[in-house]
Amino acid sequence: MTDGNAGQHNERLHGQAQYEGLRIPPLPPAVLEPQDRDLAPVPNYYDYPLAALEGTVNTHLKESGLELKVSPPAKPFADKVDLTIMAHSVLRQPERGAKAVSGIAEELAATTAANGAVTVETVGPFINLSHNRLELAQKVLPQVIEQGPFYGFNDSGNGEPVVLDVSSPNIAKSMHLGHLRSTVIGEALSRVLYANGYKTIRDNHLGDWGTQFGILARAHELWGHEVPELQNPETQVAGLQELYVRINVAIAEEKEKNNDFSELEEAGRRWFARLEQGDPEAHTLWQWSWDLSIQEFQKVYDMLGVNFEYVLGESVYAGMNDDVYSVTQAKGIAQTDDQNRLRLIPRDPALRQLTIRKPDGSSLYSTRDIAALCARMAWFDPAKIVYVVGNEQREYFEKVFDAFSQIPSDGETPELKHVGFGPIVLPEGRMSTREGNVVFLGDVLGEAYERAHERILQNSKDFDSQLDTDALNELARQVAVGAVIYYDLKQTSDRKIVFSWDEILNFEGNSGPYLQYAHARMNALVAEAEAQELAVSEDINLERILEDAGADEIVRLLGTYPVAVKTAAEKYEPSVVSEHLYKLAHAFNVFYAKYPVLKESDPEVRANRLLLTAATRQVLKNGLDMLNIPTPDKM
Repeated sequence: MTDGNAGQHNERLHGQAQYEGLRIPPLPPAVLEPQDRDLAPVPNYYDYPLAALEGTVNTHLKESGLELKVSPPAKPFADKVDLTIMAHSVLRQPERGAKAVSGIAEELAATTAANGAVTVETVGPFINLSHNRLELAQKVLPQVIEQGPFYGFNDSGNGEPVVLDVSSPNIAKSMHLGHLRSTVIGEALSRVLYANGYKTIRDNHLGDWGTQFGILARAHELWGHEVPELQNPETQVAGLQELYVRINVAIAEEKEKNNDFSELEEAGRRWFARLEQGDPEAHTLWQWSWDLSIQEFQKVYDMLGVNFEYVLGESVYAGMNDDVYSVTQAKGIAQTDDQNRLRLIPRDPALRQLTIRKPDGSSLYSTRDIAALCARMAWFDPAKIVYVVGNEQREYFEKVFDAFSQIPSDGETPELKHVGFGPIVLPEGRMSTREGNVVFLGDVLGEAYERAHERILQNSKDFDSQLDTDALNELARQVAVGAVIYYDLKQTSDRKIVFSWDEILNFEGNSGPYLQYAHARMNALVAEAEAQELAVSEDINLERILEDAGADEIVRLLGTYPVAVKTAAEKYEPSVVSEHLYKLAHAFNVFYAKYPVLKESDPEVRANRLLLTAATRQVLKNGLDMLNIPTPDKM
């Protein structure tokens, strides 16, 4: 960045800025300064052997005029080959029918010879490519050891900024289990994108504005003196939660009696109008609720090990409301209807209109979401803005993105992506804060901690191993967090999860603790080797490494890990990484059950197995770090 650009950047962040006629407030202070992406030693994606093979094939197909997609293998080839090309499109093209799949395969076999011994085979409309395993081992294992924590990273993002809208709980309420997914998926995605060369900016977009707060203010006015929890600093958020549930039950009863009208709800709207108009009493209550909530949220974030560059509530954008109204009307994006509502006119006729101003002049969260998009453009100039929000908001974000795309005069916008996820539901149905049937996230983490603590304590007695109190407590936290995070990330984001204590806190099988234990076991082997002065070296003869059954599968999984990292970013799907890690850990555990490492008498075989162990440990740690799952040294 030149000095002149730096000055403009500083003014954009910390002074008054504009975006398409909207006045942008100064950027509030960062909680954690965004890390400059170009400081990390990140290799080119195509420096990895299997990525290089992918690049060669892509180049050949492009030069041949073939529109075929090279991808990681799916079933039934997932555990057998490295890359797959689906050639259905070629078979459907009459002009290429004579050439068919076998001819393309022959061309690829010749083209990929430069990548080493590559097997090319056809299975129906599929062309499968597999790198020679020994040559792959000779390339990959030294690469893993040399690159260490950066193995699997790539520079495809070119340092471009990405803003991630994540977590986003509402103030004056405790975080419940439903907030787990946005928090955990958002954190993992930020790390995945960072590993793919992007500069990631996590923004915890708090729900701290709107009619819901006005309704809570009315509840506090009516019944605040009746709630004992509000008198104790340790339980005040729980007291506000109790008020919120109480008034929403009362509103539902009023609506049932009065033909869908509630005086309590109207009073809440009036309270919110007072807040937007700068009423001191309303603002004092709001600030008190904000401060309490931030302290309460931080306890959960500390337990999970989650951080944010910014914590910016909706209130940050409240001062932009009038500009949103005027600019959208001036650009013909919004118009007032016969009920005095200001509504967005979608460019896509399939979308319904979205209200951004109520008849009484109050804003909605749609108003503030459009304002936030404009502010983020002015502050960060991002290449992508990613919203990690539940699937039920998909249509809403389509409307917001449609409206925002009409604001820039040059028609250029960043990639706007809604990463939806399925809900976590109770066996009896959906959770609802208003109805009071929620499972609090802090309780889940606390229960996981207690179970992990008990299990570790029992194991230490069984194996005559002693841990001091601090070490035991920290290990229990790491195992508990690993169990909860992996339970979410081991399945695709769009899946609905039915809450089960037994499943979410399962420490066996395909679970976080299973991966943590596999890593700890490998760590112990490498540490013991160092104690015996058996140094791990990547500069050894690997001719015998594939003599052990299962070693070739471990090598394949190590070689395809960078492809999994890139695929996870392209699909915005952290489960691609978690699935890969489970396969790697399982493959190593099967291998280790058959073959000793340090007790092997043949020095050459022992060196091969030790290098394989060290490389697997490194990749497993890299992947767990990417998912924000702790990696205890010992378990």
